[in-house]
Parts: sequence; C-alpha cells; structure tokens
Amino acid sequence: MSTRRKFLLGTASVAAAGTALVVGWGLLPVRQRLRGSTPLTTAPGQQAFNGWVKIGADDTVTIQVPKSEMGQGVLTSLA
Repeated sequence: MSTRRKFLLGTASVAAAGTALVVGWGLLPVRQRLRGSTPLTTAPGQQAFNGWVKIGADDTVTIQVPKSEMGQGVLTSLA
C-alpha cells in the first residue's frame, strides 16, 4: 500500500534528479553540448540561429535533428 509520505519522497527524488541533470547540462560550455555536430550551412539570404535551426530566404524553416525518427514520432527526437 502506498502512503502519502512515500509518494512525496518519490516525487521529491525524481524532481531532484531532473534538476541536477538540467543544471549539469546548463553548466557545460556550448561547444561541449554540441560536440560532434556540424554547423548548418547557409546560403545567401538564410539565417542560422544555432547548430540546429535555420530559416531560409523563402521563410522555410529547417530543423536538423541529431537522432533518427524510427516510428516514435518526431517529438521524441526533438526532446
């Protein structure tokens, strides 16, 4: 049987682990976070915002995803 105390302790531990991952990721230099990635190439009139998103002169948006989509849906790759 689950008690309120066990539920709160479990929730707190999951939240603490998630916070530690986010803080650890944010402390890494940008070059380390994007290690192994190649920057998007841009043609005249295109704007690259970072290593993953660019907007073309005709307002097309290109998102480069580092993982392949294998049936889970594109939102899984973007996470």
